[in-house]
Amino acid sequence: MEIKKLESEDLPAIATLLRNYWKERGMDYSQEWTLNYLTNGHKTEIKKDQSFVLKEQDKIVGIIAVVIYEGDVAEIRDLVVKKEYRRKGYGKKLLEYIMDFAKRNQVRKIYALIFQPYRFFLEKVGFELEGYLKDHFKEGEHLLLMSQFFREKEEKQVDLKQKLEDVKKVQEIEEETSGRLQKLRLR
Repeated sequence: MEIKKLESEDLPAIATLLRNYWKERGMDYSQEWTLNYLTNGHKTEIKKDQSFVLKEQDKIVGIIAVVIYEGDVAEIRDLVVKKEYRRKGYGKKLLEYIMDFAKRNQVRKIYALIFQPYRFFLEKVGFELEGYLKDHFKEGEHLLLMSQFFREKEEKQVDLKQKLEDVKKVQEIEEETSGRLQKLRLR
């Protein structure tokens, strides 16, 4: 067994492996895109990366950024408002702006890594807690992962639920049939 750095002669085989795995998950990327992903790194997954500033009378009051990834998922980054302008609605304006921007860019889910004191701020605009990251950027600094879905879950997910129900029905029929066959054999 050997683990080594990816080399150029490995690219076609690895690209095929990745594409097949992604297809299993319902994602269809071209060979060209996959090779670009393998040679240029994860930055290939970033569809858009944009920062916005909020100004009040030509003074910069705050900043917010968004990164939109493949899969139509967006991450809110760097939501910061100057101390003297906090608790005056500027953070909410920035957040509403970025959420609207994400919706216009067909984002289906948006998330943010935040500090505990900001949890209720995001919950007020529809975000839900998804998880915790302990000691994330530095020891003792824990983050919450909060997100919001903009679109209903795709029909593919509904189809998977239906398939699961169909499998359960088939299993019930098989169990019932097996039971009947056993009773016939015992007679």
